[in-house]
Amino acid sequence: MKLISIFANHIWSIKYDSDSDDVFTKLLDDWQNVEYLYNFFDYNWNLVIKSDIWKKYTKKDLIMCVREEAKYMQSYFLKLYKNSQTGNRPDFDKLFTSLGAEDAKLYNLYRCKAYGSISKPAILRLYAIQVETNAYVITGGGIKLTKTMNECKYLENEIEHLNQVQKWFKNEGIESKLELKELK
Repeated sequence: MKLISIFANHIWSIKYDSDSDDVFTKLLDDWQNVEYLYNFFDYNWNLVIKSDIWKKYTKKDLIMCVREEAKYMQSYFLKLYKNSQTGNRPDFDKLFTSLGAEDAKLYNLYRCKAYGSISKPAILRLYAIQVETNAYVITGGGIKLTKTMNECKYLENEIEHLNQVQKWFKNEGIESKLELKELK
């Protein structure tokens, strides 16, 4: 596993050894790929029909939602980066929120999530470790069809990734952006 800088000094993305691309790039590519999305919803249709939120949508609607949110997320990240560079708000701290009560108590290296859209309901999530103010490492993401991550097998992997990266940083003594740059 290694770090790839996406938005200098603010956002990094994990590149897992088994993958050819970093997580952020791979997610954005998958979320624009109609064939990937059709197969995803076909395979996970049982989650859609059980969902109070998504059961009223067709596959075509859901594919459009994902693609629109992915485009929005990409442009919003650019806006947040520009704001971060100039000290304006909103910045990345506005985008990411703690994953839960346990993480909200931590000062740094807490697990967090970002929604794919400001409007509700948002179908996309990014998961990250907050290293310090306005500095995040993306560990994964997904299409969220269930109320909680634990209700969905493919999102359970995202929890494992969050925990793995958080542990890695703790073991390496990573507590700041400067230390991220030095991590090999």
